Amino acid sequence: MWQNYQDLPVVVLGVGSDWSTYSCEGWVNAFGITYPMLDDYASAVYWDFGDGYIPHNVIIDHQGVVLYSQSGFNSSAIVSIINGALENIDADNDGVYNGDDNCPDIYNPDQEDSDYDGIGDFCDNCNNLIYTDGNLDGNESLDIFDVLMLVDVLLGANENSCLEEAGDMNDDGYVNVLDVISLVQQILGGNQQQALTYLQGLLDPIMFKQLTQELFMIESPKILVWPNPSNSVMNINGYGYVQIYNMLGKEVYENHLNGHHIWDTRNLPSGIYHIFNNGETTSVTLLK
Repeated sequence: MWQNYQDLPVVVLGVGSDWSTYSCEGWVNAFGITYPMLDDYASAVYWDFGDGYIPHNVIIDHQGVVLYSQSGFNSSAIVSIINGALENIDADNDGVYNGDDNCPDIYNPDQEDSDYDGIGDFCDNCNNLIYTDGNLDGNESLDIFDVLMLVDVLLGANENSCLEEAGDMNDDGYVNVLDVISLVQQILGGNQQQALTYLQGLLDPIMFKQLTQELFMIESPKILVWPNPSNSVMNINGYGYVQIYNMLGKEVYENHLNGHHIWDTRNLPSGIYHIFNNGETTSVTLLK
């Protein structure tokens, strides 16, 4: 019965016997056992694994190693052992268990990983030595074309997962508008607000609005204001006390920010306004 055990990920064996207390079926019902219970009437299996009590439960992995051998029925221990055994199956037969295999479904005994990202070369579609740190087009330099490609990724126009990996500028596991802003800063320098203003001039109004919609839900580390310039209202994303002054130094607005806020500028004249928040100054322009 054991000649083909290697073809199974794990073998769970329940062994019972007809004692005066229970039959084999009785043991199953009494302990709530859901796998088959063998009638070991000759005690052949019992003497190999038993410790004096029945029913007895044995778990054997695909290499024939006994992982568990206990009497009674400890369901939590049995489930834990089975789950652990399944994690250590070598599905692709390359000599490396699934838990350690960097490409568990494809035969790769040498475990090559050229870009050191933890994914084996045989199943890694993205070379992170080239497509990385904002270099979405893979030409070894950062430029406006990388910015436009990342915008396309965020807006759903390009679903290449490699580009998404390369666009995670702050390495937080998420790609959003803050990564686009960071990429612009890498290319042009300046602060976040200047990068956001540059994006406003670069993209058409519809694309810019779609891109910045995400800012309503993102906690930006510094205050961001858009659109800039504006002729009606401005979106302010930030936290803490904010004061806004006109060119003459007169305060025209104050508030306590807690994320996204809309500043109504329709009753204010054209000009440059200075926004003070958390020790930093951001300048914006109203055009009427």
